[in-house]
Amino acid sequence: MSAKPRLSHHAADHILSMTGIGLDGRAVTIMVTGGYEKDGEHRYIGWKAGSLDETSETIYSLRGGKLVFSGGMVQGSWERYNNAGEGDAFSYRQWHYRRLTAAEILEDFGLAPIMNEVAIRKMDELDAAHATARARVLQSLSGEASAPQDVLLRWIIENGTNPNTVFAPKWAADAFSTFEGMESLLHYFNYALEDDGDVSFVACATSEPKIIFLDHREDGFRDAFMRLVGEGRDPWVVDIFEPIGVLPDVATYISAYEEHQKKQALMFECPCRPV
Repeated sequence: MSAKPRLSHHAADHILSMTGIGLDGRAVTIMVTGGYEKDGEHRYIGWKAGSLDETSETIYSLRGGKLVFSGGMVQGSWERYNNAGEGDAFSYRQWHYRRLTAAEILEDFGLAPIMNEVAIRKMDELDAAHATARARVLQSLSGEASAPQDVLLRWIIENGTNPNTVFAPKWAADAFSTFEGMESLLHYFNYALEDDGDVSFVACATSEPKIIFLDHREDGFRDAFMRLVGEGRDPWVVDIFEPIGVLPDVATYISAYEEHQKKQALMFECPCRPV
């Protein structure tokens, strides 16, 4: 017989989690799922982290910034509570209650800004997107993915290469500031390589080679390239980027870039020897 699953912060829907005091007086982590108001006092309902999933939710009160065990919910009141919407009144026997909203509970615990359910769902979506993007980037860095775009990203990061010296469009270089940006760039690069051909590896007159998301076979490519590399630069500097050829692939681009860097390093080495 397999062991029963135990609740964790990620295994049950909850509004917030915080330290509480259990029935035995020990500190426990409580995942607050809701609450109610009775005679002007707020009580909170939640699971104790590590409890078996069949365990009934428990009632807590807030004292000294901690949740303190106050009792359990009987079946009748639990059904009335569950049938009430957030903010709605409900009753059990002679007692009258009002179910708390998630916003009220967050406010009680001093969590600001208070988000409504739509905003909370959006935050969850962003968290999920971040996790997905991070996993995709790590796939590239680990070597599990070996497509040209993965090789390029791994080379840039592992060598500490400044992406501004690699890409002509600034937005591509800026993508390296976030996991989501790098994931988007990987998809964009793949599409350009496999589908529309709108990526070129350009050898330049005296600068390092550049990657630009334009097809070098299109009319006006040279002028479009020079406009992109010239953004934010003094006019006299732009001449160093004059295109002199197109490299066939990522591997050749990396070799050309590294060769350029070696030549630059030699130029700046002092030819003098100490006396």
